[in-house]
Amino acid sequence: MRRWLSRHRVLAALGALLVGLLGLVVIAEVAFAAWIYADLPGPPRPALRPIANVASPSASTCAACHPQFVKEWQGSAHANAAASSLFQAQFRQEKQFYLCLYCHQPLVEQRPVVIKGILWVFPRLLLWTHRTPNYQPELAHEGVTCLGCHARGEAIAGPHRIENPVHPVSHDPDFASNALCRTCHHLDIHVGASVQRPVQDTFAEWEAYRAAGGDKQCVDCHMPWVGDRSLMPGSPPRPSRSHAVRGPRDLEFLRTGLIVGDVTMQAAADGGAQATLSLTNGTGHRLPTAEPRRRVEASIEALDAAGLVLRSSGIRIERKLDAEHLTEAPGTDSTLLPRERRQLELKLPAPLPPATRKLRVSVRFYLWEQTDTLIREAGLDPSSLVLAVHETVRPWPL
Repeated sequence: MRRWLSRHRVLAALGALLVGLLGLVVIAEVAFAAWIYADLPGPPRPALRPIANVASPSASTCAACHPQFVKEWQGSAHANAAASSLFQAQFRQEKQFYLCLYCHQPLVEQRPVVIKGILWVFPRLLLWTHRTPNYQPELAHEGVTCLGCHARGEAIAGPHRIENPVHPVSHDPDFASNALCRTCHHLDIHVGASVQRPVQDTFAEWEAYRAAGGDKQCVDCHMPWVGDRSLMPGSPPRPSRSHAVRGPRDLEFLRTGLIVGDVTMQAAADGGAQATLSLTNGTGHRLPTAEPRRRVEASIEALDAAGLVLRSSGIRIERKLDAEHLTEAPGTDSTLLPRERRQLELKLPAPLPPATRKLRVSVRFYLWEQTDTLIREAGLDPSSLVLAVHETVRPWPL
């Protein structure tokens, strides 16, 4: 009997120790989850309040009175922010990480649940959620919809005073300032990250541009003035900005920011070929900015008579950031600073392929890393994510 009691005392003590250790693990895990959640940015806006005479937060409601503005928006990256096949593929890969939706679906009403916190991290993320009481699934595909920027309290905000408005209007002379853009174009995460600057750093890059004497706001380039026009049918014309929200997918617009100049080509002393060119960043932020999978590549290529590439050599301008693991090696960021002019030297060493008939100097902007499997999962042609900013072709030999 004594031996039986002694044995069970030992087992009970071991059991109590194990329970205590498990309790410590649970406490540590919950504390770590709370720490992570506190480090992440919160939602960009609270739930909408009812706005008098605005039946729905959908852009289709706005289109009834503001059709030209909504039509411009419909072709923008903002409108496609949630519906984009590439975003959807990335969202699935990242296990539907809720933080992405804060900017891709900025209205609470676009998301089925409201996130209150993180309860658990390993081996999988466990969220503390509540169902959105006024979730409207038809809004989900609208991305950064009209009220994502214009709703303020119980009114629609804008830069103009409106006489006898159909719905409540809030006049904000600073509406078009960069404060509105900062909400989603700056993402700074510290916990578990080893990066040299914020993952999304466009706003801080613009602040550096202004500190160096720059005078532009985001909207001056991305939503330029398009002349006077009526806000709605029958209203007086007034100064108006484009709502197409121009970005790097617009080649004409891209060429105003990535300026190529001084292209020369010549035979090298070793029998190969070499070229020089300049790249100027005409934007008010780094180039490329934001998405770390973007890059600029300048290359010199040997072509055959049919224009097929036989050999190439190039220089990549990019930020080598591992977005999945949030790591970045020091000294690997070669992006162009705002208004920087950089001289590049390219070389194809000898011997060139015998079939070489032409040389081409190219500058291309890659919207996404071509080898990323997400492109295939999104059903996209990788070439559709490459924009030819500049090409100069010369016969070979020169």
